[in-house]
Amino acid sequence: AQRLSCQSQSRQQCQLPREVVEKAWAHYTRKETVSVYNERMKRPIVYIPATLLLVIFLIIAPSVIMGYQNERNARAALANYEIGNYPAAAINFELAARRLFWRPELWDDVGDVYAMDQLWGGMARAYEEARVRNALTACNWNLLGAYYSIEEDNPGLALRTWEEGLQQYPENFFLAYAISTEYKKRGDYTLELKYLLDSLDGDMLDCNGLPISAAKVHYRISLLLMQDDPTRALEELNTTARLDEEFAPVVETLRTSLNLASLEDDPAEKLILIGRGLALAEEWQLAANAFDNATQVDPENASAWAWLGEAKYQIGEDALPFFEKAASINPNSQTLLSLRALYWQRYGDFETALTDFEKLAVLEPENPNWQISLGALYAVLNDLPAALAAYEKAIELAPTEPTYRELLALFSFDYQYDMAVTGLSAARRAIILAPEEARYIDTLGLVYLGLDRDEDAERQFLRALEKDAEYAAAHLHLGMLYLKRGYPELAYNSLLRARELTSDWRVLGETKRLLDEYFQE
Repeated sequence: AQRLSCQSQSRQQCQLPREVVEKAWAHYTRKETVSVYNERMKRPIVYIPATLLLVIFLIIAPSVIMGYQNERNARAALANYEIGNYPAAAINFELAARRLFWRPELWDDVGDVYAMDQLWGGMARAYEEARVRNALTACNWNLLGAYYSIEEDNPGLALRTWEEGLQQYPENFFLAYAISTEYKKRGDYTLELKYLLDSLDGDMLDCNGLPISAAKVHYRISLLLMQDDPTRALEELNTTARLDEEFAPVVETLRTSLNLASLEDDPAEKLILIGRGLALAEEWQLAANAFDNATQVDPENASAWAWLGEAKYQIGEDALPFFEKAASINPNSQTLLSLRALYWQRYGDFETALTDFEKLAVLEPENPNWQISLGALYAVLNDLPAALAAYEKAIELAPTEPTYRELLALFSFDYQYDMAVTGLSAARRAIILAPEEARYIDTLGLVYLGLDRDEDAERQFLRALEKDAEYAAAHLHLGMLYLKRGYPELAYNSLLRARELTSDWRVLGETKRLLDEYFQE
């Protein structure tokens, strides 16, 4: 009010009293000081967290950026799978996994690269990192278990790994199948069957999501069910043959054994028939189990003990105690004598084997097979006249069977024994009995080769190949002939063809020997 009243007056006239001005100034400056102080006190509370965040960001950001760059570098290193730079990819993926710690699936990629480079230890280490972070894929659970099953001393580690993986991926086919395989190695067929059946419930896909054939699984299930559930086993065998035609021959063999077993009333004999079917399918471990069960059902069955001895030999165990047990029950058991004679032959005890076959020939004088076995043993023991008599006796017992004449011809060739008469006559007679069979024509060519009738031999070998172009033995013998006549290029081509076609270990062995000797392969 005083100031307004002075507006019309001069400045000097309107000055406020000094004490009023000083009092007002003091009030103003005190208030301003407190306000500034308070503002300054508040600043640390507002700005210190932001500063820390900025500092943290400046520290972390380069690492994150580098992590993403590492990932890009790794994928670039794998851009060409054929010539992928696996070491660089592995290093970059691992750096990315450590820097981008919130992406544990990168450890899975690290393990994959090590697996591509066949560095199995690095693979296992990386997969373990993914495992503890719950980022391991089902396929890599399978690989990790497979690694432990081979490399680790702890036999239960692989099984525990697969079981843990199956808990995370209960519908995964490979994990259930891997567990069943482990129980198969342990001989626990009950659990093997359980997990095989579980594997059928999962998606039958490979690691790329492509469907796979289930024939192998159904086939194994059928084998495991043959003793306890023959009806279900037949169903599984039919499914196997339908899924994959390659199983048709062995499926037919097993179906026949099951059908024969179904007609047998004696429980032990039923198990023996099933075991023999499994043996024909080369499933000796399961066959041994069937024969063992037969001995438990009927401890006085000599055949069961003898077959158990054969199965034990096939799986690498001592067979003699089981043959001795069979002999104590029935020393004249034909099953025992034949299997034990075969056992002695394998170990080179031909004289003991001969004794068993001579007993068999007395017990079954009308069986030509025992005469053939005697002929082979007499020949090994260098009693060639006795061998010839045994072969001729077999032919006398089965005059329309060309196989026995072929065997006589081969005996004559192998031991250079009367080839011009006995060998040639037997080979020609075999062809008369089976003129379309390449094997008998090839045998005649072999006898001609032994008689140095090379042109006749070549004619027969080529004729055999006209009947069956994939008959490996004829290619082998043609190669032998060309080597003899000095045609190395023709010989080489024939031997290569024989090696390509054969699955017979004898033909394969001779082919390999000739290729190594003459062509340094």
